[in-house]
Amino acid sequence: MFTLMVDRLEDINDLLLRDISPREVWAGISDEKVMRREIARELINHANGLFTQIPSGRKQQVRMPPVDLG
Repeated sequence: MFTLMVDRLEDINDLLLRDISPREVWAGISDEKVMRREIARELINHANGLFTQIPSGRKQQVRMPPVDLG
């Protein structure tokens, strides 16, 4: 799981280096809740259904649901 998360962080890093980078928009975000939502959106958009966004109290969490390997 750790390797998968490192790969996703590398994907976000690659996104920030592209011409279509949301870097300027993200730099203007001062609210942690909004930033978490934007990062979650990117993870979900690039995960091919592997991640889901789950409300957990006041914060949104990105989780990887169990996968049936059988």
